[in-house]
Amino acid sequence: MAIEPWFVGQTGPALTIYWKKSDNSILDITGGTQTGTITKLGGSITASLAGSFSVSSGTDGIGTYAWHANDVASAGTFVLRFSVVIGGLIYRQKMLWTIEEWPSAA
Repeated sequence: MAIEPWFVGQTGPALTIYWKKSDNSILDITGGTQTGTITKLGGSITASLAGSFSVSSGTDGIGTYAWHANDVASAGTFVLRFSVVIGGLIYRQKMLWTIEEWPSAA
């Protein structure tokens, strides 16, 4: 899921999320509901991700997240947490993500 470097205001490409079970086998996410949150590292405010989730290939455990401008509005290091609910079971994963300022022209 690595997506760096990333810059303030950058909304593409979409993030591909690979869902796996604890035994590292593929998690079929067909019919599942994906959600996510973002928290600035060291911060106490957590917000729901504002973009949209979709299933790219459910039987292969591949989901996609299309970014919203609110997700990429400020620089910093963030913790992204993703969840998918399938048949009443909740699966989760997280990643660190850094957004940098785009250098201004001198």
